[in-house]
Amino acid sequence: ALQLTPPIANYQDIENKKQFGIMLYTRANYTSVTDPLTGWRKTIYLKKGSEEYTKKEILENFTDIGFDGKDYFFEYIEKHAGKKWKMYSGKDGESLPRYQNNKKQLEDNAIWEPEKVDVNSLLDELFKDFDKNKSLKEQLVNNEHKLNKVSSRKETAWDSMRYVIDTIQHIRNTGKTEDDCNFLYSPVRDENGIHYDSRNYPGNVELPGDADANGAYNIARKGLIMDAHIKQWIKDGRKPKDLDLFVSDEEWDLWLLNRNLWNEKLSYFASRSLKQKKK
Repeated sequence: ALQLTPPIANYQDIENKKQFGIMLYTRANYTSVTDPLTGWRKTIYLKKGSEEYTKKEILENFTDIGFDGKDYFFEYIEKHAGKKWKMYSGKDGESLPRYQNNKKQLEDNAIWEPEKVDVNSLLDELFKDFDKNKSLKEQLVNNEHKLNKVSSRKETAWDSMRYVIDTIQHIRNTGKTEDDCNFLYSPVRDENGIHYDSRNYPGNVELPGDADANGAYNIARKGLIMDAHIKQWIKDGRKPKDLDLFVSDEEWDLWLLNRNLWNEKLSYFASRSLKQKKK
């Protein structure tokens, strides 16, 4: 009764509706795969193409690629908030927990079974001839060394590199044990050098304990943004039909990574007319 919301049996009951009573709908984009500790989410998407195209894409997307004595890292600048990220291949020389599903034949049935991907071993092979005390990217740009083909994979060396980068960014995984079901392990570290690992937070009231809980957690945080839109619209004079509750990817990243800049742009984010003017 408080919500003034009619019964909702499935998603179709609210599909394409902006509001039901005071229940609001928000885009769930990236909510289950946004690191709740640092605000990181995947923003680098490398397309398939020729070997030269893949090489160009990788070198243009990363400001540096290197090895810190224990782990490989990929450094880049996030486009919306200007945040510098450093993604790691692992922690203290141990690969990130990453899994891929492979088809396995059992008698008359084929099943999909998760298999662990050893990211560090793949990178060791790719950078076999490189000087790891120097920037690996600089060595690639200056043609000092070429990537080595991975013996266990059929594609080119640069396609293997693309696969490794995608795997590193694959924050949501399911392994072979119950404890490894639907967990999150971030490729970036917080200010204390910690990777967010949802398996360390079962039943925790502060941070989500699995990927589904993380989706709910971040959807609720998007609800806070929508609430801020409403308050800003009131503050700006309640212009009829001007309130915009849409949370764009740009705004989501700013709210997570640069709250001061988000506050400066809040009037714009909450206003349909201001967005139209920009167009």
